[in-house]
Amino acid sequence: MTEAEIIARYSTPGLHRSELSLTDGVQKRELRMLHFNSRERIAVHEAAHAVAVKAYGFAIDFAEICTDASGEMLGQVVWKSSGATHWAKTVVSLAGAQGKLAFYNDESGSEGDFERAEQNAREVDSENSDEIMRLAQAAAMKIVRDNRTLISALAFVLEYKDRLVGAEIDRLVNRINEIKPGPAGPDMTPIGRDAARRARRRDYEGAAFIEKWIRQRKIERRDWDQYWRNLENEKIAAPEDREGFDRDFTNTARASATPRPGIRCTFDWHLDEAELLDARGELRKAVRKRINQLLEALGEDRINPE
Repeated sequence: MTEAEIIARYSTPGLHRSELSLTDGVQKRELRMLHFNSRERIAVHEAAHAVAVKAYGFAIDFAEICTDASGEMLGQVVWKSSGATHWAKTVVSLAGAQGKLAFYNDESGSEGDFERAEQNAREVDSENSDEIMRLAQAAAMKIVRDNRTLISALAFVLEYKDRLVGAEIDRLVNRINEIKPGPAGPDMTPIGRDAARRARRRDYEGAAFIEKWIRQRKIERRDWDQYWRNLENEKIAAPEDREGFDRDFTNTARASATPRPGIRCTFDWHLDEAELLDARGELRKAVRKRINQLLEALGEDRINPE
């Protein structure tokens, strides 16, 4: 189902709705919401939760937007969590905040969601719950990025209807796209943790890594030492890099800064392979393919073929 068909099916003429932009020409098309209010944000928040639940293969009883006795607007997704791993519960709890971050650049989330996520993260690994939370956040972000069109459509319908039962959500999922299975939980054995740390700089959920640093806020000078220790602990920086940090930041008059790691993406062909591709007139096509692979990872439009 195309975006136009979704809107035709679920929108009603004359209603005061969000302005939607239809995008074409990309591998994963999406609905981008341009004007927001709190009701829409709640709808996106709950839609992201719902998609994460489905990504781990569990049934949903219902999703709804409602108001409490004080008139405060709330949302909830009630799902059959029996049999779900603590890892899956952690990711599901964090998905709502990642949905708001992806659509609105809003990092706020439900206090209850974070408390549930932290509780489940401790059940996964009580000694490394902070690392579990970070990995689960990256997993939730990946689910959101992989299912933006579905989250947009689900939020649109939920905002309009207030409540969707599980069967309605399933029908919408089946009409739009198949949800990829949610990322598996990390190997928290000593060997697994060590391997993960060594690989983190190389394949730290590339899109999530870039998204994290794009949204990095200014760091006040008083917090720079702790900030640097965090970079070292996450294997993003090495102790020998501190000299450059001090030169560019500490030894200046700056009161705040936004230090970010650099990112370099490369792909190498062996000389004999490159020469063979060139002789066949296929080298430019091969280069274009790798460039498009990078652009897709960044969520950008592919370059057009000749």
